Amino acid sequence: MGSQKVDKAANHVMQDVTCACCACLCDDIELTIQNNRIVTAKNACAEGQPRFLRDRGMAQPACLIQGKPASLEQGIERAAQLLIAANYPLVFGLRETTIEAQRGAMSLADTLGAIIDATDGDYHSASGLAFPKVGESTCSLGEVKNRGDLIIFWGTDPAETHPRHLERYSLEPEGLFVPGGRTGRTCIVIDTTKTKTAAQAESFVQVKPDGDFEAIWTLRALLAGMELDPAVVQATTGQPLSVWQRLLEQVKQAKYGVIFFGASLTNSRGQHLNGDAIRALTRDLNAHTRFVCRFNRQLPNASGAENVSAWQTGYPFAVNLARGYPRFGPGEYTASEVLSRQEADAALIVSGDPAAHLPAAARQHFVSLPTVALQTLDTPSPRHATVIFNVGANGIEVPGTMYRLDDVPLPLRAVLASSLPSDCHVLSRLEQRVKQLQTQK
Repeated sequence: MGSQKVDKAANHVMQDVTCACCACLCDDIELTIQNNRIVTAKNACAEGQPRFLRDRGMAQPACLIQGKPASLEQGIERAAQLLIAANYPLVFGLRETTIEAQRGAMSLADTLGAIIDATDGDYHSASGLAFPKVGESTCSLGEVKNRGDLIIFWGTDPAETHPRHLERYSLEPEGLFVPGGRTGRTCIVIDTTKTKTAAQAESFVQVKPDGDFEAIWTLRALLAGMELDPAVVQATTGQPLSVWQRLLEQVKQAKYGVIFFGASLTNSRGQHLNGDAIRALTRDLNAHTRFVCRFNRQLPNASGAENVSAWQTGYPFAVNLARGYPRFGPGEYTASEVLSRQEADAALIVSGDPAAHLPAAARQHFVSLPTVALQTLDTPSPRHATVIFNVGANGIEVPGTMYRLDDVPLPLRAVLASSLPSDCHVLSRLEQRVKQLQTQK
């Protein structure tokens, strides 16, 4: 599957284009295109504007091998030889690309008998570990818009990370049962530091660093009618017991409450246990009123990566396919652990530069590995990669599908013509060549 054919000479306006800049996937963008270049991007936020308006007219080689331009065929051959020679290859990344490419990466990992970690072992996996144990009372962003009258942001700052989140979904839009929009909603921010979102909230509760779990458990205990020691609550949460009591009474008065939680919560002490706790609190609140929670993912199609992994292997991340069947091992088969233990002997990165967020020990081993990377102008790849494939940008030069942060799939359209291949095409060609080499052994 290559890039979609688009008339380079056409000057026209395209409406209802989906922006793949963040996990909100805003689908109301209006683009003005002249001579195969986007000149205006109406409704795009400050983050989306540069992505749409970037000059993509510069000719790029389809492939780089050790930093030197090469043909696509040469790159496929070198990458296939590199991966087939590995005893314990690692496939990771997978965010910021389409469902179709993620499926291709999963299939290639299966063919290779590789480790595949759809989430790079980061805070997304911390959330993923909580879901099977507690379950989740959740909703779509459309339900938040139409019903939510009390919005809690816990450990997430959408005003900074999702510029149109408040405008389109959570605080400002008029909804079916919230006709007043912002005037009909109450916003509470709970975080360890005062954020940009907190500046727009009616209430801000500052939790002691690494005190999120204790704060959530305090609310659960109060809901259960337990008596708590005020001194212990103050020491562990950073707030007096009276603050949590008032907050709980306010929360119980909501008709439809929503908790958005994010990286600051799942990266603090406790990690996936904080995910357990926030989901359990939401479940408890449903004994008093209707309450839901959503993990406020930041990167586009991070949700899709976990969904595709679950479809293909039965598990959302950290899957070992070396024995010909999937084995799930959080903390064992996550990218950071496999690299920190210096077990991987080759790597394939499908979109972006996820290794930039690895711990030091993992990154040190990673830069020594033979690596294949797929990149666009918007997602820089590791500079040390042996083979780099330059692919078309999803939602601009390549069509496909991505999941919004609430697991709603949205279509992406190709709006510009490009000579570059799609990541799906590269992965498919690469798998075909790997299979040919395997039969020759």
